[in-house]
Amino acid sequence: MPVPQNVQDDYTGCLVGGGSKYFYIDGSENTSDEQRQAASDFLNWLVDSEDGQTLVSDTCGMISAFSNNTVTCTNDLGNAVKKYVDEGKLVPNYDFDPDDHYSKVGAYMQEYLAGRIDRATLAGNIEDYWSSTTPVER
Repeated sequence: MPVPQNVQDDYTGCLVGGGSKYFYIDGSENTSDEQRQAASDFLNWLVDSEDGQTLVSDTCGMISAFSNNTVTCTNDLGNAVKKYVDEGKLVPNYDFDPDDHYSKVGAYMQEYLAGRIDRATLAGNIEDYWSSTTPVER
């Protein structure tokens, strides 16, 4: 559970994180081959062109997921996170949450942070949520 714990383990001193931006190309019948090609061209531009790399790292202030992007990120928080990545201290985030995960579990977390429920109730609410849902397959 990504809340402070009173334990020392392999993750002590690490940061939980991962990609926060995902791009997908719609493969359904609602998208034409021309649209899919345009989407692919755009994604390749973001990854491979100097202008695309500058947009990601300088203009948007994000840490690029691609090692060929050598443009320095302009965002202090992003650079702090990158330091954890470079030191091997980033615990990958879980990417199989159901669509309602943030609204349901986020509401429990807000209650906990506001002092309306205690830690045991938070844990119970999260356990109840996960016992009644199915992770998404990607």
